[in-house]
Amino acid sequence: MFKHFTEKATPCTSLLNSLNSAIKLLEPEQESQLCLDVRSICEHLANPNLRVTVFGPFNHGKSTLLNALLGSYALPIDLVPTTGAAISIKYGEQLQTRITFLNGTKEIEHGTEILQRFAILDGDRRMRDDVASVEVLCPHPLLKNGTELLDLPGTNDREEQDKLVRNQLLTADLVIQVLDARKLFTLKEVEDLRDWLIERGIKTVIFVINFLNLLDIEDQKEVIKRASSIAEDFRLDLPDGLSNLHRVDALPALKARLRGDTEAAYNSGILTFESALHNILAVLSEQIDGIRFPRVVAIAQQVKESLEAQSEEIKSELQEYDYERKQEIYWGKQEEKRLKQAFEGSVQNLMDWLSPESFIQRYQSECLQALLEDKLTEWLNNTLHSALAERVDAADRWVNEARETFGWDEPEEIVLSLPDFPEIDLPSPPSELDEPSGAGWAALAGGVAGSIFGPWGTAAGAAWAYGATQEAAKKRREELEVNYRSQVLSACNSAIEEYLRNFSYAILLKMPDYRRTTKGIFEFQEPEESLEIISRRRFLKQLESAFSDLDECLE
Repeated sequence: MFKHFTEKATPCTSLLNSLNSAIKLLEPEQESQLCLDVRSICEHLANPNLRVTVFGPFNHGKSTLLNALLGSYALPIDLVPTTGAAISIKYGEQLQTRITFLNGTKEIEHGTEILQRFAILDGDRRMRDDVASVEVLCPHPLLKNGTELLDLPGTNDREEQDKLVRNQLLTADLVIQVLDARKLFTLKEVEDLRDWLIERGIKTVIFVINFLNLLDIEDQKEVIKRASSIAEDFRLDLPDGLSNLHRVDALPALKARLRGDTEAAYNSGILTFESALHNILAVLSEQIDGIRFPRVVAIAQQVKESLEAQSEEIKSELQEYDYERKQEIYWGKQEEKRLKQAFEGSVQNLMDWLSPESFIQRYQSECLQALLEDKLTEWLNNTLHSALAERVDAADRWVNEARETFGWDEPEEIVLSLPDFPEIDLPSPPSELDEPSGAGWAALAGGVAGSIFGPWGTAAGAAWAYGATQEAAKKRREELEVNYRSQVLSACNSAIEEYLRNFSYAILLKMPDYRRTTKGIFEFQEPEESLEIISRRRFLKQLESAFSDLDECLE
């Protein structure tokens, strides 16, 4: 009777494909109600039958109403919550029950007694957890043209039953909501009607008032008046001319049907309701696309909103990360600039200090004085080497700070090889000079003689000592003495100048290597994005793509 919904609904097929792709992105919520709704609606669209679902709280007479329609005790009924599974009632040549288990096995029996074992709540009012589906095949004219009835567990009893009902409602082309005349349209019923049906695009709903026969006439009139007013607000997509409110006294109707009492059946309202149901189903069967497609759209809109919310959450997360990363990069660049400048300043200070001419000019006289006083080694260690170490340490401090700040390894060590102090090539004294005169000259001779500069010291000292003891009587001798003293000082200064120049060059020649090995230390490396962030960016693109696809399909 009914064509497969997707055979001619290309836009719906496209939308379903987008939906199936989209819910894969809701990975952390694969068992969320929304994901379950998508799977339910996709499965339902492949169902060629027109499904009619009976819905309502427990003990409202849902199973009794269906039994009255079928004219038999096909379904279990009791005064306590009974139905523990969604029981699908389809057409069959004979009454038969088929139980399918989660492991794929099936159990089939004639009649419906097997339902007492597999489709009702246990002693703790819990559903069986090993049953996948329950089907009853029934030879009733209402079912012959492709109509399927679905008896659901009562709501407002246990959460797991409510969850099953909510999932199954999405697969209903027509929902029959059973009301109890004694407590008509409770707040919970109105909330379920809104949350479980209307907001999910389920808009073909009719209401059946049960237990009206238990009220007196005046109360019946008041209940019908109130029910009509409320039902009118929920007509929604039901075709004009068809009522969405009916009265059926379910238990009297069933008893009348079983004993073949047509008048009693008519008075119970079951015959009028059955006739109206036939008319409604005939109309809906021609509008099955219009019934199901809005439901797909409603679910798609919810998925779209969920994708959007998830996208916004990830965007916010990435924006916060990007801000912090920019701050880190800005700070790193500033530190890089500061440390580089400080290091370059220290290096330049070292190089300026080592500039050969100024270096010689700065230390030559001090070095000569130390040499003459036999304190050269002490002066080299305490003055010259100490000044060098101070300036090198000043540069190294910035290297170490940069290394610790930016997380680099220690740079290659540059070995400084300082020159030895050269031997002083003292001139031989003139033969005329036996002994230079004057205390100063003797001091010079003694100082040089006691220095550390090699074998020339003892010989020269002896020569000077000899010359110093001589008496200078003549002017010529004095002139020779002054001249020789000048030659000695010149030799000392030449050696000092050579040493200071070599000292300067030895270090300056190492400066390119020093710069080379420390260059990378001052480079701030922008932090690489973690695999998690890269994954989040990729996931965001997938969400945005899925959102765009859904949006396009919905338009």
